[in-house]
Amino acid sequence: MTPVQSITLTYDLNKTVLHVVADHPSANWDRDYVRMMTVSVNSQMVSTLNYYRQTAFEGFSDDVQLNAKAGDVITVELFCTQGSSKSQDLTVT
Repeated sequence: MTPVQSITLTYDLNKTVLHVVADHPSANWDRDYVRMMTVSVNSQMVSTLNYYRQTAFEGFSDDVQLNAKAGDVITVELFCTQGSSKSQDLTVT
């Protein structure tokens, strides 16, 4: 059982889409997976998403429709079923 090791965030300003990729190796996708993602913009929670299984051994990925502008700080926090969490910030450019 491995915690989330890293998170990569990219934001497409034209499409208003946040792309989230997390390195979370799991041999048992039904028991050890990213169960929840929270998304904040400038410290204001804008989205909480729940998941029920991981789709790949290597980790987790999702695209989130999100309105943000240049200079905004997006924070994503991922929570694993095994109790760990990890967060990552991205400043929109």
